[in-house]
Amino acid sequence: MKHILISLSILTLGFLHARAGDPEKGKKEVKYDGLTLTLRNNKDVYKLDLAGKSLKEWEQMLDIGKKLGSPPPKPPVVDMTLEIKNTSDKAIDFWSAGDPVRVVLDIKGPKARTINAPLAFTADFRLPKFATLQPGKSMVIPIKNLQSGFRGNGTWHYWLAPGEYTITPRFKTGVRPIPPGAKELYEAGAVTLVGKPLVVKVVD
Repeated sequence: MKHILISLSILTLGFLHARAGDPEKGKKEVKYDGLTLTLRNNKDVYKLDLAGKSLKEWEQMLDIGKKLGSPPPKPPVVDMTLEIKNTSDKAIDFWSAGDPVRVVLDIKGPKARTINAPLAFTADFRLPKFATLQPGKSMVIPIKNLQSGFRGNGTWHYWLAPGEYTITPRFKTGVRPIPPGAKELYEAGAVTLVGKPLVVKVVD
């Protein structure tokens, strides 16, 4: 019974932090051309590490409903960077931090898995912070683990078999001046930057 209560609490927290500070959740994404998003890989290949367990054991560990009260393994370590670049001819103000800001990774491949991280987050709302990019300038975000979402750690991603995987990055932010069609939030227009898929090779 204790394990069931713990697991229900984890699932509830996961639901709450997935929604917290995301006023655009469930609404149509507004794309924006003034900033480009590029995900880069700093390694040629990644070695698959299942820590001596079988694929079936990993799939069970990642299924919280089957392993009540048992925390899943942490996501794989990676060496990647996400570049946000101003490709326009004018300075652009955008949200660089805060709860409405999200890096989202969409991973697909032979045995790709994504779960809501079983973590508890503080209930405070962190207002977005603005940064300014001059024309041609960039901001780089390091990605050290296959995790994304709320506060950079709300969603965990895995590859569980050798092969080629594609990772499509998205960056949910706000920009000003407010572009046409964008909803005004916290003195900016909510938009989503979408990068090209990155192909990653995973080997035994």
